[in-house]
Amino acid sequence: MDRLNNINPFAKRDSHSAGSVITYKVLTILSWLLSFIVSVYYTFEKGNWNGHYHPRTIWDVNYHNYSGFTQNYLITSLFW
Repeated sequence: MDRLNNINPFAKRDSHSAGSVITYKVLTILSWLLSFIVSVYYTFEKGNWNGHYHPRTIWDVNYHNYSGFTQNYLITSLFW
């Protein structure tokens, strides 16, 4: 059985304190909220873009230069 545990990298059991688990949970929620709020803000609000871009929404900047990597807003919005 010990040989199987050496093959499977997920068989290792780590122990963490309750404080570190709570810290990870709080930081995960905060980082997700920050990402969500910034995404919603720049979807509807015109940002202050530096350089040659005038203030536009993130989708206006996306469609400024068409390429193979230009995202379709409808598919991306439905995905998220």
